[in-house]
Amino acid sequence: MPGWGQVYNRRVWKVPVIYAGLGITAGLFVDNLKWFKRFQYAYSVGDNIQHGRDSLSGPNFAKVYQTLKGPFFSGNTIDLPGLQSQERRYRQYVDNSLIGFLLVWALNVVDATVDAHLSSFDVSSGLSLKISPSLLNRNNNVGMSLAVQLK
Repeated sequence: MPGWGQVYNRRVWKVPVIYAGLGITAGLFVDNLKWFKRFQYAYSVGDNIQHGRDSLSGPNFAKVYQTLKGPFFSGNTIDLPGLQSQERRYRQYVDNSLIGFLLVWALNVVDATVDAHLSSFDVSSGLSLKISPSLLNRNNNVGMSLAVQLK
């Protein structure tokens, strides 16, 4: 269940962010899939009309989404390349929104896992980091040394 790791780690403020990300990407997926299917159907009807298997007065043409009829089925011409281009475009949008959904879900899992793992990490004042210049013994080169002290 998305967000349970954040609740377990007492980072409840992250849960609405996770659900907003998942909801937005899921909504985009559903909307893009709907438009992809509309263009796919309109293309198949247009192809059938051009090859004489259907007509502009047939029942299949009546099922084409109304806003697609004007720009792509004007007069006796059918813009099949335009329909195919839009179909491919919305197919790419469907893929991108699915990838976005999976990325948000994966970030949710990674965030909860890393937060749970680091919850027992020692961040006391006994840890220190010192960066100090020092002279190395080889060829009198100047270098930097890094000293980590653990108590």
